[in-house]
Amino acid sequence: MPMKFNIWRKWRAIRSFGKEARYTLMGHRDREIRRDIDELRGAIAALQLERFIQECANPHSRAELAVITCLPPDETGIARFSESHLSVWPKDLDIYTHITDHSKIVHAMRTICGKNSDANLLSLESLPFNHLRRPYRNIVFVIGNSDHNIVLLKSLKNFIESFGSQGVHCYLHDPACFNVTRHALGLTEQAFAAQLAQLHDRKLRDIRGGNKHVFDDFIDAGIFGPRIISHMFGVRSFIVNSLAAKEMILSNCGDQASHVGVLYHPVFELEKGVDPELRKSENNGELVIGSYGCPSLNKLTDVIIEACHLLTNEGRNVRLILSGYGSKIYLERHFGNEPPSWIDVRHQSNEADFQRDMVECDIAIQLRKHNLGESSGVVPTLLKMEKTVITSPIGAFTAYGDAVVYFDGNSTALADLLRKNVRVPPECIHDFVSKHGVEQFNDAFRAILSENSGFAPLSAPELDIATNSMISEATS
Repeated sequence: MPMKFNIWRKWRAIRSFGKEARYTLMGHRDREIRRDIDELRGAIAALQLERFIQECANPHSRAELAVITCLPPDETGIARFSESHLSVWPKDLDIYTHITDHSKIVHAMRTICGKNSDANLLSLESLPFNHLRRPYRNIVFVIGNSDHNIVLLKSLKNFIESFGSQGVHCYLHDPACFNVTRHALGLTEQAFAAQLAQLHDRKLRDIRGGNKHVFDDFIDAGIFGPRIISHMFGVRSFIVNSLAAKEMILSNCGDQASHVGVLYHPVFELEKGVDPELRKSENNGELVIGSYGCPSLNKLTDVIIEACHLLTNEGRNVRLILSGYGSKIYLERHFGNEPPSWIDVRHQSNEADFQRDMVECDIAIQLRKHNLGESSGVVPTLLKMEKTVITSPIGAFTAYGDAVVYFDGNSTALADLLRKNVRVPPECIHDFVSKHGVEQFNDAFRAILSENSGFAPLSAPELDIATNSMISEATS
């Protein structure tokens, strides 16, 4: 009897489990799941609102400038760029970023606020609240093309819809910006391509070429993403890092971009522990050539590899360092599982190790097939190390003058150039570095803002009343 009772009890439990599973899978418990999700969202929203109100209640500073940017630990060049130059910004400054976890707050407070006591770190979501309470004179949205910047571009769009474009600047690091503009609109590639063609008064079928990706055809037609930002998001003021980028903005946006300021990529200090003198002490007869950053056809990585291959076939002692995201995958696509032994592939996870890879080279080659207006953080870092850099005479690279070696040709011509053991005179590199530091960059940045700094409009009285009532409740 006891055994029969136990079997029956277990059978009822098993049958009950089946019913519960079936109900859940069939959606009968969907209402309960949705209720739990709504409760969780409500709790998160309540915490966010409390934080926003506290930030509004406490006059954190009297800064007239707000900069909205991604920051480390985001793995982007722009995140490190903003951290490096904002850490030494000479005036009061409010920095807004999309805070995803506590490590980002701690990192930013240690690296930026720890060096710059006049800087305040704030959550991106609190920008409208703080602007309502005390309007900023200038607001700069720093936008790149990686996924980290999508939420920032959406915030830019929403901010202008609420407050207008006066005093708002888009610091666009990548003028092509197809990725972020497409995702900010929430469109598929095909729908975005149709929208972009329509904005330029073109038909998509007239732009489409052969077997290339649709956006390659847009590039060939001189069509990029800034027209989305100017015509659909309402931005009237842009800041870019080169004259080439300015021309791209003006050609795409026309008179909708009423002001385009031009900066440059500054020469930042090297990471701690990176010693550029290490390579100088070595003299083993090996020629080390470095190519840094994500390899691609646009960076002419295939031309660099072929030129080094020609040199190794002559019996020359050459080693090529490919360091950057996707380097291993690039080699596997071209050579399978057996890349040449003279190619040294790297993929570093932090900036310090990436710079140590740069220290190892004798000559660096940073080429471009097309001018997309983007600047490079690699070249200024190499110049800080007094490295000879071979680069293409297009786009932002033309601003380096005689501090670099310009090259435009095929792999055979590049091999001929390397045989000559070309070197840039140290005094030329020193002259460029001394005139393009981060302090000079910040001065130029402030000059651009002062030239085009329409005061932000005052907030509406009814909005002030609503904000003040929330502050009173929070502080009582």
